[in-house]
Amino acid sequence: MKAQTKIFCDIFNSFAKSFDYHPSCGQPLQLPILSQTQLKMLLNNVKQQFTHEPIVLRLSTTTGPIIVVGDIHGHIFDLFRIINKYGKDANYLFLGDIVDRGEFSFETLTLVFLLKAMNPQNVHVIRGNHEFAYLCTQMGFMTEVNQMYPGSKVFSDYMNVLSMIPLCAIINEKIICLHGGIGPSFETVEQIESVQRPLELYDNQIINELLWSDPSPETKTFVSSPRGSGFLFGKEVLTKSLQRVNMDILVRGHNCVQEGVLVQFDGICITVFSASRYCDKQDNRAGVLIVKEEKEYEIETFPPLPYVRRKDTVFTNLQSVPQFHSHQPPPKKGTFSLRTLVNNPPPGESSVAKVLRGSSSNLLDK
Repeated sequence: MKAQTKIFCDIFNSFAKSFDYHPSCGQPLQLPILSQTQLKMLLNNVKQQFTHEPIVLRLSTTTGPIIVVGDIHGHIFDLFRIINKYGKDANYLFLGDIVDRGEFSFETLTLVFLLKAMNPQNVHVIRGNHEFAYLCTQMGFMTEVNQMYPGSKVFSDYMNVLSMIPLCAIINEKIICLHGGIGPSFETVEQIESVQRPLELYDNQIINELLWSDPSPETKTFVSSPRGSGFLFGKEVLTKSLQRVNMDILVRGHNCVQEGVLVQFDGICITVFSASRYCDKQDNRAGVLIVKEEKEYEIETFPPLPYVRRKDTVFTNLQSVPQFHSHQPPPKKGTFSLRTLVNNPPPGESSVAKVLRGSSSNLLDK
């Protein structure tokens, strides 16, 4: 296990070389390509970690603050910035929707898995609606994987891991963390604990509500969501639901909010969104929630980052990290190079040519 951890640290360090990357440096952005042997080792490790965790995580800040990270959606530069700010050894909780829409879904999820493999007691993940095949087969993640590893089973291997990720986290016994929210079927935490894994579909009503629902100040009760799945819920029903399960605050992701973090309903509902300049269609900030003692928390937000395109990136095979023996051929070396346009970037930020890749406008609401 120590040997594996050393390998994961070496791979992580290959990513870390780009943490401070700035397009104005005149050099192309380079991201590593893992061999299929390395990927298999990583995926087996994190799948085992997720399998041994309960589907409802019970977390505490006794070992330090917990950095709650909202939707990243393949915006890997926002993840770089977060890790740079708080360190790889911090306590993290990811609220799901790590993949799809952004340009680097595969690398973003792989980097989160590396964090988990290196520090399994510090890094926790709950599942979003985009970590299901229904969405990630059509909104970017599967396409990226199949381009990097054509003819392989890598995408299937990732889905097997995602099927074991927990659905809920409770911090300090008072803060319940879900990807989406609540619906009329949600009555007890035990309902979530009764869900069996592996979980491949969200056809179960409780799961559907947890992953797809959204808060709305315009309703007091539950209203069918315009997304087509889940519900809109108001302050009144959220207050009752929290009281029923002996919780004080709901922390969730699922919505792009302009300032990165949005506190609603007199403080009992907090939305965290960690992908800035979302899909290059919005100028939103990224945010994280830092949970401290009991219900105390701090909000930190970051200015929008430029939207870097995948096709402008050089992908290179890892040569110095042990490969072990494999009957699988290594992935082909990428041939893309970075050619971004720099237009007077502000200090600490970069500016690139804007582009929207992939999804149609109706899918942006999912």
